[in-house]
This record gives sequence, structure tokens and C-alpha cells, in this order.
Amino acid sequence: MTASRKYLLHLPILCLSLTAFANETIYDFSYGDVGFNETLPPEKRGVTVIRPEEGAQGLLIHYDKYAVGNATWPYVDIKASAMRGSDWSGYITLVIKSENPGPAITDFKVTLRDKTGKRHTESVALPANATSDVGIDLTKLADKIQLAQISRIDFALAKPTTATRVKLISLALTKDAMPSATAGAGAGAATATDPNRIVTRLYDLRGDIMRGATITQGLRISANDFADIKVSNDAWLDGAPRYPSLTLRADQGGALGQGDLGYMTHIAYNLEQVAGYGNYLGMMIAAGGKRMWHGIGTLGEGFPSNDSQQLWESALDLGNAESLVITSVGSFNAHTFRINQLQFEFRPEALLDQVNATLALVSRQALDQAERAQLDAMAQALTTAYAKVKGGTFRYGDAMDFNRRASDTKQNALTLLRRHNARILPAMTAKQFGVGIADSMTSVFLEGPGSEIVPATAHTLDMAGNEYESFQVVVAATDSALLNVRVEVETPLDARGNAIAADVAVVGHALNKRHNYPQEHIGHYPNFIIPYQQSCDVAEHETVAFWARLKTPRDAPPGTYRATLRVSADSVAPYSFPLLVNVFNFSLPDGTVLPTAFHVLEPRMTGFYKANDEPEKSQALARNLIDVCADYKIPFNHLYWEQTTADSRRNYFDKLKYLHDKGLLTSFAWCTLQLTSTPGHSRFNTSYWMDPDDPEVDRFITSVKEHLDKWLPLCREFGFADKGYIYAFDEGSLNAVTARILAEIKQSYPDIPVMTCGRLGSPDAPAVKDVDIWVPITPRFIARPELVAANRAAGRQVWWYVCNFPRPPHPTLMLDVPAIMPRLLMGMMTQKYRPDGFLYWGVIAWRGKQHDIISYGPRTNWDSETVAGDSEEGNLFGPGLNYTLLPTIRVENYRDGCEDHWYYELLARAIANHANDVDETLLAEAKAALAVPDIIVKGSSEYTRDPQIIRNQRHKVASLLEKLRQK
Repeated sequence: MTASRKYLLHLPILCLSLTAFANETIYDFSYGDVGFNETLPPEKRGVTVIRPEEGAQGLLIHYDKYAVGNATWPYVDIKASAMRGSDWSGYITLVIKSENPGPAITDFKVTLRDKTGKRHTESVALPANATSDVGIDLTKLADKIQLAQISRIDFALAKPTTATRVKLISLALTKDAMPSATAGAGAGAATATDPNRIVTRLYDLRGDIMRGATITQGLRISANDFADIKVSNDAWLDGAPRYPSLTLRADQGGALGQGDLGYMTHIAYNLEQVAGYGNYLGMMIAAGGKRMWHGIGTLGEGFPSNDSQQLWESALDLGNAESLVITSVGSFNAHTFRINQLQFEFRPEALLDQVNATLALVSRQALDQAERAQLDAMAQALTTAYAKVKGGTFRYGDAMDFNRRASDTKQNALTLLRRHNARILPAMTAKQFGVGIADSMTSVFLEGPGSEIVPATAHTLDMAGNEYESFQVVVAATDSALLNVRVEVETPLDARGNAIAADVAVVGHALNKRHNYPQEHIGHYPNFIIPYQQSCDVAEHETVAFWARLKTPRDAPPGTYRATLRVSADSVAPYSFPLLVNVFNFSLPDGTVLPTAFHVLEPRMTGFYKANDEPEKSQALARNLIDVCADYKIPFNHLYWEQTTADSRRNYFDKLKYLHDKGLLTSFAWCTLQLTSTPGHSRFNTSYWMDPDDPEVDRFITSVKEHLDKWLPLCREFGFADKGYIYAFDEGSLNAVTARILAEIKQSYPDIPVMTCGRLGSPDAPAVKDVDIWVPITPRFIARPELVAANRAAGRQVWWYVCNFPRPPHPTLMLDVPAIMPRLLMGMMTQKYRPDGFLYWGVIAWRGKQHDIISYGPRTNWDSETVAGDSEEGNLFGPGLNYTLLPTIRVENYRDGCEDHWYYELLARAIANHANDVDETLLAEAKAALAVPDIIVKGSSEYTRDPQIIRNQRHKVASLLEKLRQK
């Protein structure tokens, strides 16, 4: 297939008529006759026609699925004598109007023949479920056939892989140039990057599969038609591929539009279990030298997996698409699934929503006339670009332009915001420099994109009792650097002298790298709060944030608390502004509404500080970590550790007791069941994984029982044995071996819950019978509500977790995404979707050879790539001077989100307590407030980035709670 045809592949969507042309109709299929291959009997021609009903247009052509003995090139033809003229030499374009009532047809053959016997064949694409005009550029054919002596035109399919219908409506000639929807393969045809080619919103990868453009390893494909593409594998045996896969490559069979999908913004799928028990499926997309992994999940009968992933601004260059691989990660079960949907999509509205949110944020600032005009011009240009692509079909160049304009508009609006801040902050505050306030859910960059920073003329904060809240004081330098900038805060007091704790510290930035997900900024990124640093220098034109944190006492009296903040620097006059804190009439409980599970790996911290050989120092450091984590509502726990009877393991239970004695232990893991870690056995050892009666399985079960028998009495003595659970087969496959292990453990220890992040596709599969707590990744939880409900109906809790996939904008605790994400995840997203708990795999991800102790900011020496290809994955604290743990902005917002969730929980309790003694209108309003509106969260990748919306909703819930408490 030539480059000129790559854009014709698999574009099923409603296709509108391209343009109004000065057409001269030369043939109407509603009335004219067509011919067939007369050398074959009718039953072997592979094609029949169906005349339209009275008053209907067109002629329906039915192409049979190819069978041996039938025509390999079934066609219908039109003789020149039936057309209105055979001299086409004075025309530029042949326009074929057709209707395709089924899936996309990617290789519809149109053959033009002249009276000298010459012929030329064009391959055109007919979009799915669409009436379309496609054009053949006649000016490119003058050296191939005699356009003045056309004899006939044929319409064919080559060896149809499935029965196919096409309605041909009319043929027309025009002397106008037509945007090339179907440029031919001949010399001089439009190239794949031709901006004028007509494209649609979808590229259906099932078309590639139907054409046999797949490379398979350990999988079988059965493709009868678009609606019935099945993929199967047998249970894994020794010597079989470890990762059975289906691969589409741009250099194989013209798949992936021969590598040109540059304007596509998303990948979407719907995969459905047909037979067997599902294996875990994942997808790898490679483009422009970058790769992105996307976990699809495990399928179950009646529980398909369907979702999408944004690719826009992901660093994947889909204009140089290389491959797409669907792989079965550990194909231990015989398995068949159907591909109901697998397609690249162009979703301009999704991009428009994100950019418009940025424009709205900038627009609400006190812009001057020139700034307002610039912003309006950006918005109008984006609107104009969108108007060109909002339909079903559009020019390739217009789609590419819209994508670029969407990215540029967002960045240009933030650049405008930085210039606005540089103008207004000094004018409104300290004159020689600027002082502003930024929300704790806002990323404030030293340079580059601007942030919402309002002049610090005053600041007001709302809080409950026993709550943390923060904001950022931002110091902006003008043309001169500022030296020794310091921000100080008085203790907020109410009229009776009651106090709120307050402190201020410099925000430290870490240098990030370009990764394969949307990032707010590439460069120095705000990360750590450095509690021992209250001053720093600010370079010219920089904006440096100081983190101001407040903590109310548990019994804080409601009312207004007042304080003053003071900003000073060498050789300039200081600036002060008032702070007002409104304390509600309720206090938050300790801990979290829902149970959580983290892996708090204190040996990594003590090893980093080279303290493992000093027991007292190591113990002190570990207890400090436990205390700090508990203060951030992260209970100490080890998720990943094997069963053992070694006395040295008592140290873990002593640390749990330390937390329990403080009243802060909510749950812990007895051990992790992980077959892959057994000495001498591999994940792919056939008998060990596949035979539940293997003696090695007996040994494994015995070791778990010995572990529990040793440590259960100790934990009963400590008083927290009832809080433990077994963490089983982390992200692993569940099969007959795991089923036997869990069954025997539950038989001996029926009161110990079993938790797993294992690949679960069906709630009633034998392998999950003894699972008590299932923990899917958050986007799968949200996208598969039926599976969540079915597991709860089976008596299980269903938690959720986040990790480094699926990639942002799906939820994550990584660094370089909107700062609002952790708070939204733990607060209003949790309230909306109601998981039963939360799990995260790491807290400390320091590596001695890669990382150094963080000294001072705002620019730090920290390497943010804690996991290859990710920024700060698994890391919520940094190592500071004198063994100080530096909290990240992410963990601050994590804690704030947990506290937001308490607001909803306390409101729900108040509603229950006052169901019969308050005004019905107030009660109805309070009940309605428990529902999180779509403007805040609409899906796992559709949510607000606007802190003001979060704070408004939080205030609404708090006000209703106050009213109910006053009754």
C-alpha cells in the first residue's frame, strides 16, 4: 500500500457531504443498469444487486464473503453508453456518491477503462454508516488512460473477508478541485501528510485485524466480521510465549494508517469475555520513539472492560505511529475474548473543555483592556479552529491545527497570566516587589506558565476543628532580585485568645523530565515543603511560593481568628496583610473515613541515612517516620513482605504496637502471598503455577500457617490481632493454585480477611471465592460499576488504588500533574464513587546512588524520576537535613482530601441523626449536597482543575452541617 493511501483506512463515523460542487451528474444508480462478470455463472460472481423501492435512491450492491471457486474480484460495471458522455478530458474530479450501511470499507476498488484497453484502479475508503462523496483526481490520470475515451467503470472488492453491502447513488464530473478524500495510488497522488485530505473522527483498528494485518504470538484470531472478532489463547504450558500478544505495526500490511494518526487524541476500547476465565490484558502504544503502557484489566463473562486513554499532550507522536500491542500478562488460563471496540479517536470537545477551563481561570482575573483583548483573541481563534472540525468529516490539516492551537492556547493563556501577575502584584501590594496568595491546590512555578495568584491585600480561610489547611504566599520579583526574602505569620487568635497553630516554609522545586503523559510544566516543579527554611533569595522575574500551614485544635471554639503575615527582604520595605480564619462549629475525627493500606518502607529510609547498623538511631528514625506518616493520615504498614518465622521480624509488630498504643492503628498486613518470590521457582514454572497439587504448593501453605501461628499470639497480646489482613498475589493472576492456597488458609484462619489487587474479572470465579477485599485500580473501578456491584453483592469490600498507570489525566499521586489531584481523589472523587478503602504502594522511594539529601530551596538537587519514566511515583516525602522528613505538596493535598471526605461523612451522620426533627427543606438540601456534581468529577479523567470550585462545594457542605448541628 502506498503512502498516498494510508489515510484511507478504517474511518467509521457519520460522514457529511464534503462541499457544494458544480457537479454534472453523469449516472444515477437509481435508474441505470449495471453489468456483471459474464464469464462466470451468477452463483460464482460473488455479487448481486437489489433495486431500490419506489422513490428511494441508489442501488444496493451485495458482495458475498469470498469462497474458493467464486470470483476473486467481484464487481459491477457501468458502460459508457449508459453514462451521460464518455469524454472526461475537460473535467478535474470524478465524484462518487455512495452510502455504506456497515463497517468501514478500506479498499473499495474503482477501475476506469478506456476504449484502447488501458485501465487504472483507485482504492478508496468508504466511512462506516455514512453517506459520502469521494473524489478521484482525474488530472493525475492523464498519462494512464485516455480520459476522452472512457469505455466503462467497475466497482469491486478483492476477496471480501466478510459479506459487505454498498449503496451506489450517483456519479458526477466537476471542473472544480475537490479536497482529496480518496486520492489515488498513482504518481502525483496526494501524500499521507496532505493537509487537504478529508478524515473522520475514528480509526477503527478492527479493520486492520479484519485485513489480516496482525502479528500474533501465542494467540489465535477468529474474524468473521467487525462485530465478531475473537481472540483466544490456550492455558500456558512450558515453552509457550510468556506474554501472548496481538500486534499491529505500521510497517506491516498498512496497519495504523501506515503510521499516520497524527491528529488522533484518544484510544478507546471495549473487550468482552466469551469463554474461559480472563487473563490480565494490557496495551502498549509506541509512537515517535516513545511508548505508553495502559492496563486494560481482566475480563469476565458479562463484565467487559471499556475505557479510554487521552493521548493528546502525552509526548507520543501519533504522526509517526509505530505499533499497538495487546498482550496477555501471564496467560495461565485458557481464554477467549471479543473485541467490540478498539479505535483511535479524535475528540476535540474533550480538548476544548480542558482549554476553556484554563481560559475561564485567566478570564476571572482583573485583566486590563489589552490583556482582555489578547485573551479574547485566543478564545476566538480556538473557537474558529473548532468550527472547522466539529462535524463528522474535516480536513486533516484543520484537525492538526486544532490540536496545536488547543495546546498553544492553554500555554499562551498561562503566559499571559504570568505577565498579568508581574504587572498587578507589585502595583497592588509592595511596589518594589509583588506579594500574592495562591491556593494550596495550585502549582506555582518559579518561571514559565503563570498560576492564579491574587494580590495579597487580605486572605480568608475556612476550617473545622482538628483540621489542617494551607495556602501559599507568593513573592514576585520585578527587574531586580530580592535577597533574604522571609515570610512570617503571627499566631491566629480569636477575641478570647484561643489560638490556631501556624507556620511558614519555603517550597522546594525538583527538576522533572518530559514523560509520556500530560504534564503541567517541564522544568523546576514545586514539590517539597522545607520546614527548616523560612527565607530564600528570589531571582529577577521569579515567583517563589512560601507554604503557610494552619492547624486547629480539636476543641477549637467556632468563630473568627485573626493574624498578620509579614513579608520582608533586604533593602526593601516590608509588606504586611491580614489573615482571617473562620472556624466552623464542628471538629473532624482523627484518621480517615475509609481504611487505607500503604507500604511504609522504613528500612529504605534508615538505609539511605546509613543507620541500619545503629539500632537506637534506626529505631528513632523509624518512629519519627511512623509519627509523621500518621500525622498525614498514612498508617504504618508493610504491604510487601513474605511470611517468616524469623525472630527479627518481631521488629515489624513492635512498630505496629507503637502506632496502636497511640490509637492510630486501623489495619495492617500479616504478610504478602507472592509465589514469584519462592527460591528456585519462576513466575512461569509450569507445575508450580498450574498444578495445585504440586508439593511446592503444600510447602508454601505450610510456611504461611507457620508464620501466622507464630505471630498471632503476639498480636493478640498486643491487642490488635483483629486488625490484620493477608495481602495476596499483588497484581497477579488468580488460578487453581491461588484458589487452593486461599481456601486452605481461610479454612484454618476464617477470621483473617484476604485482600488482593489480583486480576479479577468475575465475582464468582472459583479462584476468588475466598477473597474478602478486592482492590482494582481507580479508573477500572469507575469504568466497571457492574463488576464492583457484583463483587459487593458477593459479600466483598471493593477498595481502589492508584499507580503509574493508566496514565494521567487518570488519577495519580505522581508529581507533575495538577496539584488538585490528590485532594480531589481522596475527597470528592471518593465521595462520588464510594470505594470501601484506598491502597498505595509506596511512601519512600529514595535510592542512595540516585538521590542526595535535600538542603535548601527553592531549587533543590532532587532527582524526581523515582521510577523510570515517572516523576515521584511511590514517593511522598523527601530526605532533608538533620534527618528531617520533607512533606510534598502532594501529601499535604492527600491529607486535605481525607479531611474533605470527613465533611461529607459528618453531614451524612447529621442527616441520619436529625431525620425527624429538622425542616424538610433543609434536610432535602443536605441530602442533595452529599452528591458530588459532574462539574467537579464526571469520570476518572474528567474533573475540575479549579480550586475555587472545590472550596465552594466544601463550604456548602460545611454550612449545611453547621445548620443541622444548630438544631
